[in-house]
Amino acid sequence: MIKYHLARPARSDLDEIWRYLAQEGGIELAERAIKSLEDCFEALARMPKSGRARPEVAEDTRSFPIGKYLIYYRARARGGVLISRVLHGKRDQRAALLN
Repeated sequence: MIKYHLARPARSDLDEIWRYLAQEGGIELAERAIKSLEDCFEALARMPKSGRARPEVAEDTRSFPIGKYLIYYRARARGGVLISRVLHGKRDQRAALLN
């Protein structure tokens, strides 16, 4: 079974997304959004070349848009993908990726 793994910053991103959506739209909305992101992570693990190559971030990094968010990830040698960040599209991507 091909899996995805979350880097620590990606876990923090998901927690932040959940908190914001739960506060603004309710827990149900937050849960649906996180589920959609997790479904996308699974799809990326099966098809890691799906996203756009992002050599300006790192040689092996790719990004994939889902809704208002950009998922940054890279394929793992043992299969699957490592999700490095999940950022809102309006956020300063460069600044966020440098942190």
